[in-house]
This record gives sequence, structure tokens and C-alpha cells, in this order.
Amino acid sequence: MLNVLVGVVYIAFSITIIGVLSLDFLIKISILSSALLVIGFIRILNGFFIKKSNMKIRISKVVVGFILFGVGIVIFSLQNLTDYEKIIIAASGLILNSVLRIFEGFLDRGIEFWMRLVLIVIGIVTLVVSVLVLIVPNWEINTFMILLAISLAFTGIARVFYAIKALGMER
Repeated sequence: MLNVLVGVVYIAFSITIIGVLSLDFLIKISILSSALLVIGFIRILNGFFIKKSNMKIRISKVVVGFILFGVGIVIFSLQNLTDYEKIIIAASGLILNSVLRIFEGFLDRGIEFWMRLVLIVIGIVTLVVSVLVLIVPNWEINTFMILLAISLAFTGIARVFYAIKALGMER
């Protein structure tokens, strides 16, 4: 049930970032940083407590979780970074999360094929969107924030699918 709640929170964060373009950049990046902190924390918890996963996946979740948690803290705490530098750091964190999601989709044989496919597709979409932020540096800040919010929304969708899968396994 936690995954559903977290997924809905990610989607709500994304809708807030996209839907209220007049929000100050600091508020938007704070929302994104908060999401990265939560993603990191959930990855750490999943790595430690979901025993059904492959050991490589569990270790990867813990490592990526700590990195994402650190990324969220860095964005919050380093006030001397430019807006673009904060966006690059956030995009890098989302790229790392996307790569892990793809890795999970290919390696976790303990989940159904359709769920593995969803993980891979969402991982690829979020990877492409986040990489766009890195390779096209001359867009305006709102464009970057929209792209990162889209990536976060897909992360939320993946969390909800993950929860559906977990509920199906409990029955």
C-alpha cells in the first residue's frame, strides 16, 4: 500500500510542477528534491525488506537509494548552485533511478512478464526525458522542470504498477 501512496505523491508533485508554471523555481526544485529524497528512502527500504528480489537487485536498490537521498540533500543544501546546476543534478538522479528500473525489468525473474515490460518501458521513457535535460542546455528553466516532472510522473506510475503487482502476489 505504501507504493500506491508514494506513487500518487510523485504524480501529485508532477502535476503541481507542470500545472502551476507560475510557481517560483525554488519551490519547484524543492518539490523535485523532496521527491528524490522519498525515492531514495523507498529504494533503501525496498532493498532491505523485500526479500523476494534477486540479491543484485536488492543491493542495487540500496546503493541507488543512498545516492538519490544524497542528491536530494545536495539540491536542498547547496544554495550557491545555479538553477541549471540544480536541474542537472536532479536529472542525473532521475537517470540513475531510470537505469535501475530498466535493470530491474531485465533481471527480476520473480515478477510477471507484463510487469517487467512496464518497468523497462517506464525506465526507458524516464531515461530519455532526463537525458534530454542534459543534452539540450539552452532551453528555459520551465521546460527543464516540465521534463523532469514528466519523468517523476512516470516514476509515480511505476510505483503504482509495482503496488498492483505486489497486491496480486499476496492473493
